[in-house]
Amino acid sequence: MRYHCSGCQSVEAEGVQAAAEVFANRLAKRHYGRRGYCRTLRLDSWTQNQSSFTYQAFIGRSVGDGNTTAGHNIWLYISRDWSEQ
Repeated sequence: MRYHCSGCQSVEAEGVQAAAEVFANRLAKRHYGRRGYCRTLRLDSWTQNQSSFTYQAFIGRSVGDGNTTAGHNIWLYISRDWSEQ
């Protein structure tokens, strides 16, 4: 299934969770460079027909000994492309 997220190229993924991880990691790398990554991802809401989803993600980069992440929260608004079914 193909998924879209504002500010990112669409992605082909097995499910919306996998797509959200790809989008969050892309945005983390864009903001923090090569070392950027998504630390936490949480599904916040979705439509009843499963056409759009809202995720909250904490993106950042490792600092110190690697057990600490400096970053911030972002919101991902993801939609499913139904035209490919």
